[in-house]
Amino acid sequence: MPISIDEPAAATLISRLRLQERALGRCAWLYGLVGLIATALWVRSAPARTGWTADVGIALIALLLLAAFLITAARVRQVRMPTGLGLHGRPPGFSAADRPTLYAGAVLLLCLAGTADDPAEYGAAIVMVLLAALIVFRPRRVTLHHDKLTVRRLRRVDIAWPWLTGVVWTPEQPRELHLALSRPGGREDVLRVRVDPLEVEPGFLAYLIEHYRTVPHDRTAIGTSAELARRLAAYPSPA
Repeated sequence: MPISIDEPAAATLISRLRLQERALGRCAWLYGLVGLIATALWVRSAPARTGWTADVGIALIALLLLAAFLITAARVRQVRMPTGLGLHGRPPGFSAADRPTLYAGAVLLLCLAGTADDPAEYGAAIVMVLLAALIVFRPRRVTLHHDKLTVRRLRRVDIAWPWLTGVVWTPEQPRELHLALSRPGGREDVLRVRVDPLEVEPGFLAYLIEHYRTVPHDRTAIGTSAELARRLAAYPSPA
């Protein structure tokens, strides 16, 4: 049956989810930096500590920080999505981003970066820190605006609605959105977007994109809580 959520509830949900997402990102960065410092101190505090002793110590530090982050994330993540939703609102658009639990990867990368104790390893450590920053501060995201659809991975792709000619999502692994495009000049293309890492029900995201592709006059309301409530009410939950 359709999902029912009124406009005030949708507005509150959007606001709380945005605050929650930021809090989880800050927690991941904080625990990761603590892990970086802890592993760096462990490696440098006893140069004679080598072999399996050093490796076990590093592994224990990383596991403790990961466990601490996941426990904190479970406490912070109090707002849960109704079935069929999984959409973060970021006016003037609707946005589906990486699942916050994927931030655990940033914690692990920062812990590993702290193990660099030789100039030859500093380059790899810097790369790890940059990757962790990308996970926390630039998560993968699919955003619907009134004039375009934006897919942000390492590279950002902006798709004007008139370019979009079809939307299909595959329920098999790996689950993907297939966006058929007809770009200016007649160049046709298919953009594949992995949906498993995103905090959204794939069917609902595909429904939204297809709806706005075929109903242009509804695009002006994208990004409002009233429009989110309407689209939820119109979407039949698979449950």
